[in-house]
Amino acid sequence: MIISLFVSKPQPVNSLVLTPDWPGNFYGYKLIRMSLSKMEQDWLRDFPGIVARFDAGPRNLLVRYITRPTRMVHSATECYRGAGYNVTKTRIKNIMDVYWSCFEASKNEVKLSICERIYDEHGGNWTDSSAWYWQALWQQSVGPWWALTVIEPMNHDITSELVH
Repeated sequence: MIISLFVSKPQPVNSLVLTPDWPGNFYGYKLIRMSLSKMEQDWLRDFPGIVARFDAGPRNLLVRYITRPTRMVHSATECYRGAGYNVTKTRIKNIMDVYWSCFEASKNEVKLSICERIYDEHGGNWTDSSAWYWQALWQQSVGPWWALTVIEPMNHDITSELVH
């Protein structure tokens, strides 16, 4: 689950098996691969693809490499709502000519900014997981697909850094 990215500080993975070729950086920050929690491993047992999470400077990045259409890919807003966070309305942001679906989540003293998108290697880009799912299911998009979820503390907003 995406939620566990913020519950505890993950430990770096000692041996990296790069399948697929994971990105090496994210908007100028070197990515450090982190271990998935036991809860994430259990939840992803039947996931059609591979999932990794990374430390990317002031943010965490959850990367899902998806090999077939699945309902296991859904909006992060659902994960956060289910974990008791207050979630703001989703809005679409254009960050360096790439569209992202973004929202804010808060619970107690934790305040997060989350942006997500799904894309394929043929120019397809989705800010809505349901739209991606139906296009993928009806083969209007050919996989594999990448789903990125960027999570960061509210005092460090991805959009302020990336638009300059």
